[in-house]
Amino acid sequence: MHFTGTVYRNPYWPTWPLLEITQGCTHNKCKFCTMYKDVPFKMSPMEWIEEDLKELAETDPNAKTIQLLSANPLCMTYDKLMPILEMINKYLPKMEYIYACTRVTDIKNKTVEQLKSLKELGLREISLGSESGDDWTLDRIDKKCSAADITE
Repeated sequence: MHFTGTVYRNPYWPTWPLLEITQGCTHNKCKFCTMYKDVPFKMSPMEWIEEDLKELAETDPNAKTIQLLSANPLCMTYDKLMPILEMINKYLPKMEYIYACTRVTDIKNKTVEQLKSLKELGLREISLGSESGDDWTLDRIDKKCSAADITE
């Protein structure tokens, strides 16, 4: 498996396996977060993702859940994310739940139709890193979004 550094997974999702499709965080400026300070953001090569899925198909062919890593894998455009979900379903045909974390700004770059399509491919739960609904706090921690953005 291609894990390029420390693995941070959502503790509320008891999912295994984990699939790293990005490294680091696209924003990486939140004042409270040091998780990815020394990790430049980049997307995992599709070759790595496919190799990892082939390995998972051999070691855990009955996997029903998977968590996409790293900080905000949904930053990918729909056109880059959709083939990854299709590949997950190809190699792990019993897949039921795909989980991922994201930023408010990453969700906003997808249409409702695209989000519905990703859901049909198995994306069942998204952890939205909003941290607060208070504009003063969001500004102070440098989230680069507002309470209105979160609500939208």
